[in-house]
Amino acid sequence: MLLRIMQAALSVYLLTFLTTASATVIGYKLAHLGDNDWRYRYTIENDTLGLPIRGITIYFSESPGAASPAELTTLLSEDELAAAFDELVELASPSGTEGLRALGATGVDLGMTAGTLIVEFKWWGNEPPAAQFFEVFRYTSPNDFDPSEVLDSGFTTPIGEPTTFVLLTLGVMLIVFAHHRGSSAPRH
Repeated sequence: MLLRIMQAALSVYLLTFLTTASATVIGYKLAHLGDNDWRYRYTIENDTLGLPIRGITIYFSESPGAASPAELTTLLSEDELAAAFDELVELASPSGTEGLRALGATGVDLGMTAGTLIVEFKWWGNEPPAAQFFEVFRYTSPNDFDPSEVLDSGFTTPIGEPTTFVLLTLGVMLIVFAHHRGSSAPRH
């Protein structure tokens, strides 16, 4: 019985997580600074994209071109991210900040991680901010880039929170333990 439960948990994991892989991983930590003020701290990882990541757009709106519930207040880069991306640009729209764009001649090479990009913003949405849609696009130089030539896309991933698989595993272990305790109790 335990073997069947473990096989089912492994199947759920494989079907859920391995089918959503992306060559680019943009992780974030979200902090509420008070009132409508929030901060994202991003790290950018080139997991399997066959060339350096030199152009990225991260959207605050639900989709490119949609109305945005955000207004950018601060855009900073630290560490090796400053070396990877020369230019950080706010993509403004009539309704607020549509997103941000990072451009760089160096970029993030295959197997490397660059961090930290810090974005502080005012959030006017009904729900707290969460994962964001991003696109990686072709960028060669300031005069030679095309945001419509998308090389990869996905959603930012929270850092430092328990993953669904860990929570699922804990739940299965508790069920197995409760079942084992109930079946090993003496019967009168």
